[in-house]
Amino acid sequence: MFSRLSVYLHERPSWVYFGLPALTVVLGMQALRTLVPLLTWVLRERLGWEIVLVGALGLAIFATGFVAASLRRLVGTRTMLVATAGGLGMLRLAMQVWTGDPLGDLYFAIGAVVLFVLFLPVYFGYVRVREEAGTGNFSLGMLLGLALDVTLHGAFVTYDLSWDGGVAGLMVIIVLAGLLWALLAILLALAKNAGEDLDVREGSWGSVLPWLALGPFLFLQMLLFQNLARLVALTEWTYPYAFAWMAFSHVAGMGAALWTLNHGQRSLWPFAVLVGGVLIAATAVPSGGGLLDAALLLVGQVSCAVLLVVILGGTGRSAASPGLARTTVAHGLGMVLLVALLFGFYAVYEMDVPFSNALLPPLAGLILGIGALV
Repeated sequence: MFSRLSVYLHERPSWVYFGLPALTVVLGMQALRTLVPLLTWVLRERLGWEIVLVGALGLAIFATGFVAASLRRLVGTRTMLVATAGGLGMLRLAMQVWTGDPLGDLYFAIGAVVLFVLFLPVYFGYVRVREEAGTGNFSLGMLLGLALDVTLHGAFVTYDLSWDGGVAGLMVIIVLAGLLWALLAILLALAKNAGEDLDVREGSWGSVLPWLALGPFLFLQMLLFQNLARLVALTEWTYPYAFAWMAFSHVAGMGAALWTLNHGQRSLWPFAVLVGGVLIAATAVPSGGGLLDAALLLVGQVSCAVLLVVILGGTGRSAASPGLARTTVAHGLGMVLLVALLFGFYAVYEMDVPFSNALLPPLAGLILGIGALV
């Protein structure tokens, strides 16, 4: 069975370029969603850390995105892809089988998130100069990964898989990690057969800086568009209906992303203005009950998906310069924005701050809209 699958994927490499980021996003988002409560529970409540220290550690974890270019230059693209994607699968599996002190879970989660953060710019730098891989496959792979993550999260009734000690959860992670390693091996084999040296390229500062919107994008996903428990509470729908609606919103987002990718090379800036405005409105409108909140989720997720495709498509265009230095700076800034938005949103419940956390989702939407315009 696996040999047939390998032959099939070798003959159709687009599935590899599409599937590898999808599986990485699934495992990365699971680790990220586990890390946030572990930082609060283990460090804040158990070890007595001040919230500022917890925030500083979170910043240090995500600021590792700034060293992606230096590490790639030091060890090479092939080693970076193996270490980040392959290592993420190993650490996510370790999180699943670990039953000891929760401090061990925290160590595994930190390592997994760091590898996830480092993987994204390196892999994007690799695919954006390869027509058969393309930024479109990368964008759709990310969106598919988010959809799969929502599906698994809902299938386990919003109970994160990393906390599940049963056989079912373990088997799911074994399959996901195994597929990730298989796709990574096929990717490297395809590159070797084609005589590629796995070089990476990037564009000018103007084309690369919008990549920093990836941080706010992930913030909105974690807080709103993948938060099934929040949707159930706001709509007061029964769980199966809320789960089905959230899954549908991600499918609709992928459909809108496909339409945008097939739009061609015509100017998209009026479209970006419209979609960006819709996203800001969808995140700014206060809760108003079942149908309104469900509609806001659908509109917001579709808008997010479209803006991601526009941003990554523009960032991947005219990638003429070798290296990842500019991309790494933009990526690091995006990860800092992610930490700042998360910390700012939850710090309201721990300390006096001069703002309302309700302002942060529209701010993230504004950054995405500006990134799409640029």
